[in-house]
Amino acid sequence: MRGLAARNLICLGLLVTTSVPNPVPGRARQSSAATSSLTFEVASLKVHRLGEPVPPNLTGASARGCSGTDVAKSLVPMGRCVFRNAGLKVLIAYAFQVQAQRILGGPNWLDAIGYDLEAKAEEPATLDQLYLMLQTLLRDRFQLTFHRETKQVEGYVLVVGKNGAKLTQAAAKGPGSSFWTSIGPNTERLTVRNRPMSEFASRLEQGQPARPLPSLGHPVVDRTGLKGNFDYHLDLEWTIDSNGKRDGSAFPVFAAIQEQLGLKLESQKVPIEFFVIDSADKPTPH
Repeated sequence: MRGLAARNLICLGLLVTTSVPNPVPGRARQSSAATSSLTFEVASLKVHRLGEPVPPNLTGASARGCSGTDVAKSLVPMGRCVFRNAGLKVLIAYAFQVQAQRILGGPNWLDAIGYDLEAKAEEPATLDQLYLMLQTLLRDRFQLTFHRETKQVEGYVLVVGKNGAKLTQAAAKGPGSSFWTSIGPNTERLTVRNRPMSEFASRLEQGQPARPLPSLGHPVVDRTGLKGNFDYHLDLEWTIDSNGKRDGSAFPVFAAIQEQLGLKLESQKVPIEFFVIDSADKPTPH
């Protein structure tokens, strides 16, 4: 890919967004007794203090997320979940694998208070198991209760184009999953290994904090009908304006998806499930 001078590799495995584990339809209220009893062996949760040093067992101050046995690369040590200065909404979005913009309600301090969290599983655990442990922790420490509601909203559906998908089915016993981006001045390469189409749709909706994949600004629903996990890459090339910045009007995602992946984004109303917080309390630090 041209123009990838000063290529930087950014690991996005820490922000994995897959289909929501154990989705609960309708308005059923959730409690800690209603889900898996998987718990961490030890967990530390406290309000973030500015300037507090990063523990020496972490490889970087930006380490955030969970690292399971099925994650290929991560800044977080295996079998742990680590967050620095993360609000409750961020923790909910990660633990329940729901887009932050789909979280409704909650206390007025939902985003105002940042927490430092470090938790360790007793035995080797997959990423999905760590999600469930984190869900249990949020119910226990924050006394979190919630329900889900489905609404019809404007959005996009991701479908297979008329000439078929240009994707490679991941090997059943292939390497761990990953979601990486190489970034150049006006180019990006998204490299995906062993991940489902539902995750790609989610990432198109929410974008990425480190600039790799821009948000479409509306919900995106996977209707490709493609089962299993896939390996693929997507190259995006941006037009640079006279100020040396990307031209936001030249949005390359729609054409790139169709030409390179054989997929298509269609605009229509879609049913979206929202995560509605009923109640949450400030936790007692320990």
